[in-house]
Amino acid sequence: MAELYRSSLEQLFEAAFSDAGLTADHSIFLAIREGTDNIAVPDELMKEDDEEDNSDNLYRQIQEMSIPQKIKLAMLGNKTARALLVRDPNRSIAMFVLQNPRLTEGEVQDMAKNNNLDEAILREIANNAQWMRSYIVKAGLVANPKTPIDVSVKWVKHLHDADLRRLSRSKNIPQVLASQCTRMLTQKGK
Repeated sequence: MAELYRSSLEQLFEAAFSDAGLTADHSIFLAIREGTDNIAVPDELMKEDDEEDNSDNLYRQIQEMSIPQKIKLAMLGNKTARALLVRDPNRSIAMFVLQNPRLTEGEVQDMAKNNNLDEAILREIANNAQWMRSYIVKAGLVANPKTPIDVSVKWVKHLHDADLRRLSRSKNIPQVLASQCTRMLTQKGK
């Protein structure tokens, strides 16, 4: 299992570089993972702070970073850095955010509801059993119009009646999903 996880991270690392039109250097990935890299990232993006920093300035800093810097920051950065990097145009960088051990359930809940995220990120959230224990994550994914339909249909059966009613009338989700919600309500006799 650990070997499968390691190979998927390595594939993600390669994808991050190929998306940017670069060739991946696996020694960089190994150094980041083991903490022996010499990649410099701003300290204010590594420390968890309750204070909100100047997001515009941090956004500019992150945009100027190299791929290895963004990967390191995604895997080890603070909440502000994670929030900015999950929306990075390079989808692989955003996927590394999901590997950050400091990622909280609240952040995952916000991501599940965010219809500006890539479908692959939403699918990855749905594939994580620990995150999917949260009703808010399930409801957020099902109600998110960007969530792939197969993922939404899989989790719709776990929703409460009030959410099913709301979604059955929603114009923001695919019609197939709204029909599924109506069908479930009818089966329950409500």
